[in-house]
Amino acid sequence: MLLKYRYEYLIKLRYKVSGGIYGFELKNYDIFISSLISGIVKQEKIVKKYEEQYHTYFMLWKKSQCKLNMWKMMSLKLLSHNVQLMQLGEQVQLDEYVQKSFLKKR
Repeated sequence: MLLKYRYEYLIKLRYKVSGGIYGFELKNYDIFISSLISGIVKQEKIVKKYEEQYHTYFMLWKKSQCKLNMWKMMSLKLLSHNVQLMQLGEQVQLDEYVQKSFLKKR
């Protein structure tokens, strides 16, 4: 928006200068356009600062997502391992029961 204002005032200044302009008017245009340029520079610095912050936070988020995915995967593996242990325990109990019932029949 500031760039648009600067462009508009530079066009107005060009028309005024080509038609004749008083010194105080030229000074007013110069002060206003200088303040627009100063504002533009400040805004660009602020935008650059926030882009850098965004990049830094995005990279931190990405690393956190990788860690989260790793923990999810490890949790699923642990859960799968626990299920296998439970199944193995059940199988052992079933085998013991079958052996005992086989020995009782003899």
